[in-house]
Amino acid sequence: MSLFISGKHTNQEDIIQIVDNHVERSINLEFRSGDELSLTNQQKINKLAITVAAFANTIGGTLIYGIDYKRNKANSISFVNSNLITESDINNILTFKIHRPVKDLQIIPVIFNNDKNKTVYVIKIPQSHDAPHISFDNKYYKRNKFSNVVMEEHEIRMLYNKSGVSEIEFFALLNTNGVPTLEDGKITVINFYPRFLIKNISSIIEHSYKFEISLPTSIYDTSFTALQEYFVRFDGINSVFSIPNRSPIFQEEITNVLETKLFVNYENYEIFANNKLNIRLFYTNGIKTHSFNLLDTFIYKNKQLQIGDFQDNIL
Repeated sequence: MSLFISGKHTNQEDIIQIVDNHVERSINLEFRSGDELSLTNQQKINKLAITVAAFANTIGGTLIYGIDYKRNKANSISFVNSNLITESDINNILTFKIHRPVKDLQIIPVIFNNDKNKTVYVIKIPQSHDAPHISFDNKYYKRNKFSNVVMEEHEIRMLYNKSGVSEIEFFALLNTNGVPTLEDGKITVINFYPRFLIKNISSIIEHSYKFEISLPTSIYDTSFTALQEYFVRFDGINSVFSIPNRSPIFQEEITNVLETKLFVNYENYEIFANNKLNIRLFYTNGIKTHSFNLLDTFIYKNKQLQIGDFQDNIL
């Protein structure tokens, strides 16, 4: 269920919704009753570690302790007492039981009505770039629909080969709040100075990448040479720019690849409101694309811009 994979904060209403909607278990969503989480039962401890390792070795997913299921669908809430088992306890189990700890793991206690006796633990496991992860029993596991299964030798080898491959991703778009020039309470022009950040999420250095951005020609400032020098072509109403890497990007490094200047006024508002900013990130082992609605992304005072915000300079 995308709710849990998206990274948004999980709350009591989300858990109730899962049960009410009888959400089904899957390759990336697993339910366990509250009493399945234990600090003393070795079998239950091992099952926790195996499941987390299996998710990390496959496509990531969410493991929820505190939901019973029937016919593989969420059926009722079965609480954990978080006075007896804490986030730190769970983290310690996983650190001890899985070799090469799973990075960016989230352990979220959802406490009903501020009563720790009524806790549901949501464990979000990312698809790991350090896979394969080996469990305490010297076996490698993967998810297979509703279960964890031991991986075949060729699958393990493929994951080890993948771990030697670079991967970078678009990390953030910053400075999306506008700086206006006002006249009689109306905006004559609003400027934006966005920065584009990427991150190396692999375990090796990436030496060669390129960042391509496409946006409506009428909303960028051609005098802003930091962008203009990378112009490569027109594409309909858009201008396309290609920014090569200036230096390698190291493991876990975040780097700013571009800072530019955009502007919106009465004359170009309709183009701004109805078009997108498109990104393509080229690197040694692939291409990643992202698209942003300009109106939703670039805002003023935490609100979308409206045509009525602007001074009509034509009149």
